[in-house]
Formats: sequence, structure tokens, C-alpha cells
Amino acid sequence: MGNILSNWTVRLITNWFRGIRQVGGVWFYPINGDAYTYRGLDYLKAFEEIPELNAIINMKANCFSNGKVRAFKASASGLTEVTETDPVVNLLKRPTFFQAEKEFMKQTKCFHEIFGNEYLYINAGTGTKKLGNFIKGVKAITSLPPNLMDCEYTQTVPFFEEDRNQQPDGIKYIYDLGNNQTQTLDNDFIIHLNDNRVSIKDPLKKDFLKGESKMKALTAPINNIRMAYETRGVILANRGALGILSNEGSDVAGQIPMTGEEREELYKQYENNYGGLQGQKSLIIANGKVRYQQISVAPDKLGLFQETREDFFKMCDSYGTPQELFANEKGTTFDNQNEAYKRMYDSTILPEANEWIGALQSFFYPNGEVILTLDYSHLAVYQEDVELNASALAALVNALSKALADGAIDIPEYQNELNKLGLAVGNK
Repeated sequence: MGNILSNWTVRLITNWFRGIRQVGGVWFYPINGDAYTYRGLDYLKAFEEIPELNAIINMKANCFSNGKVRAFKASASGLTEVTETDPVVNLLKRPTFFQAEKEFMKQTKCFHEIFGNEYLYINAGTGTKKLGNFIKGVKAITSLPPNLMDCEYTQTVPFFEEDRNQQPDGIKYIYDLGNNQTQTLDNDFIIHLNDNRVSIKDPLKKDFLKGESKMKALTAPINNIRMAYETRGVILANRGALGILSNEGSDVAGQIPMTGEEREELYKQYENNYGGLQGQKSLIIANGKVRYQQISVAPDKLGLFQETREDFFKMCDSYGTPQELFANEKGTTFDNQNEAYKRMYDSTILPEANEWIGALQSFFYPNGEVILTLDYSHLAVYQEDVELNASALAALVNALSKALADGAIDIPEYQNELNKLGLAVGNK
């Protein structure tokens, strides 16, 4: 009785601190268990531990990094490619002392997909200010870990009263240095990109500048996958409760029950020596007459594999990655996979790449005399389109530039045509 009361008391106290929950229209304090499915997430831990989520985010990061950064000089006569001499392109080729272009692009994309925020810090040296369109003396461009960043809006003026053409002074970007130390970064040298910010509930927090991770909506699938793996691991390691061993012996009075000592001895013998793992014995030799009754349930009977698969599909939908790109028991034909890659680039990678390269262009070339692009037209999935639309990308650019100079098309139409060939184009 004492143990039961103790366990009951512990559960009551712990659930009291967890807070009330709502089911339907009723609020109550649960007295048993955790709300595992909807408990909070550590985004970085989920990325590191859930293989399905890790595969999706790394797939997107790898595909994003396939883009080639190009630069075009805008003039009254059209666009002229200046990729080889453009300072931003050269900066991205080696953005930090420990990274090259592709590694940098993968890392910053992973940060964005995990945390819903991406902070690019332009290191231009102490006291440096923007000179014209490009910052003279840029030393590096670094993607800062969003879990160590905080963004505050300190103005008393409501954000919707601010001028869209200039950044307010009351914005602070704070980096956690550890050991209770922080560093406030000059917001003139921060490029902040984020996912949709729709979870603003408290206007006093003024955290509307921060985005929300896609994982927030995937809390249930991620936690369910974690529980499915945990259950499968327990079954594999400990084999669970496989069955019941009972005494078959009897006398004139009926069946002879096992004593407590006999049950404990048999349990220890089985637990420590028998099973299907390395070094364990596969047969039990008992002194008495023992009957075995199987009660174990296989993982597939529990629906663990189906749950993992269904949760994975939800993640694919949320991150815009077709399921055909990943390993599955049915396999995928080459044509289906090729079409899936094309669909992902068209509907996911290109729009996101447009946002990314557009942010860089707005920062470095706000007047639009240089247009930055992320070019994916060299990929195999776009080769057929390139051949159908133009004999070469240069010919198409020349044709569009002439049409732009003649006034036959405008910049958005120009960009739309390049998007069809796998070019992510920064906005003017």
C-alpha cells in the first residue's frame, strides 16, 4: 500500500507541475503518464536523432547547394554576365576560413530548416560602414547558429507603423558566447531569413521578427517516431515479455504453485543467460515441469513500422520533398525519381533559393545594378528544358536582355523565364 500511495503521489505532483491539459471542452490534471505525442521538441536534438527528419533536411541542403552563384550587370542595353569579377560571388566561394561555398550553403540551409531562422553575419571589420552598394573590406560571411541567437525589437513604436524602406534602430541581434556572456551584433551587417512567423501571441514579447520552425507543426509525428524507435529498441534489446513460464507440477490437491524463491530464481536464470543476443543461450533446461505460454507481440503487429512510415510522409509534405526520393520497400523507377527531383526543384528549392539570393542581392546591391542568381540549369533534370527553350543559356539571356531593353518585357517577366530553366533570381 505504501508503494502504491508513493507512486500515486509522485504522479500527482509531477503532473501538477506539468500543468493542466484540455480534452474536448474539459480541462483537467492528468494523473498518469506523459503527453508524449505533443510534448515539446528540442529541434537540434530531433535533427540529430530522428533519421527520417535528418534525411529530409540533408536532402534539401544538398539540393540547394547544387546552385551556381552568378552575377549579371544591369544596364540600359540589358544584362552582361560579370560572375568572374563580382566581389559577392568571390566572397561566397570562400565565405569563412574553414568553409568553401558548398559547405557554407549546406550549413546555412540546415540551420534554416531546423530552427526556422537563418542569420548571415557580414564581417566587415570594426567600425566599417556600407560604402555604396558593396561593403568595402568584407572579411567573411558566416551563418550563425540560430539556437545561440536572439532577436529583439526594442522600439515603443508598433512594428506596423515603421517605414518599410529603412530598418528601425530598435532592433537588436544578440549572440550567446557562453558563460553568461553575450555580444550584441550590428544589425546593419545581419541578413535574417526565416520561415513563416504566425505564432505571435504576446505583443509585449516583441519577437515577431523570429520565424517558426517547420518542426513545430511536426511535433506529433517526430515524437511518435521517437516512441516507435524506442519501443523497437526495447523489444530488440530486452525481448520484452515474451511469454509466461508456469509450474505444471501437481499433487492430489491440484496444481503446485511456484514459491517466490523459485520464481525469482527462474527469472534471473532466464534474464541473464537466455535469448537471441551474442553470448546468450537459446535453450532453457528446467528441473521441474514447466509450461510456456507465448504472449509476445511482434513490432509489425504493434504498427510501429506503419507509424514511422506515415509520420515520415507527413515530414516530406511539410518540407516539400517528394517521397520518391528516399529509400522505400517498393522501390522507385528512374523516371519517377527523376520527375520527383524536377518537382522538388520547381516547387521547393527554386522558390527558397529565390528568397536566399534575393536577400543577398538586396543587402549588397540594393539599387539593382547587379543581379545575383542561383543557377540550377546545369542539372540533369533541366537539360531537356534547356534544349527545348534555347540552344544555350547564353543565347536565351541575350534574347531576354534585348527584349528587356526594347521594353517588350519587364523584370518580373525576365525572371520568370529564367526560373523555368532552373535559375533562382534575386529581386531588384
